[in-house]
Amino acid sequence: MTIHKYYIGGMGPYLYDDTEPLLDPDGDFPGEYQNGIITSGTIKAEQAPSENYEVLRFDDLGELIISATRIEETFTSTGTIAKTSNVILANGTYDLFLPLLANGNKRLYEVKNYGTGLISLKPNAAEATKTIDGEVVQVIRPKDSLTVYGDDTNNSWWIL
Repeated sequence: MTIHKYYIGGMGPYLYDDTEPLLDPDGDFPGEYQNGIITSGTIKAEQAPSENYEVLRFDDLGELIISATRIEETFTSTGTIAKTSNVILANGTYDLFLPLLANGNKRLYEVKNYGTGLISLKPNAAEATKTIDGEVVQVIRPKDSLTVYGDDTNNSWWIL
């Protein structure tokens, strides 16, 4: 038995055992074993799928970057998260700002406080009227994490 992990965008890890038969109630993949993702369609891993035949579609969430690579950014003092990051590690007590929402930013950010201080997650300083789930600041306590989705269509940040 070999347990594997895979990630889709800011989601995961998803675990699978490559020696277990595939759960296939429709019989589309007879005799197949779990191989992470099995599909008869196309999987896009460099950009968000845009066609109906492409398996990984995130129409409900918008144009997310779909990548097997996690783009990690670490903070130990006040700063602004890069638009291209998706995993943010924070240690200390300070303000941490989200990227500009107005730049077509439909992305997920996973923010983890791995330290002992309090991280105050805030919308970008240039967008003072924006909120995160209706609040001007979300405090991330030690060892906690928060997943935030930027929805530029509704001009809002949401906690997932």
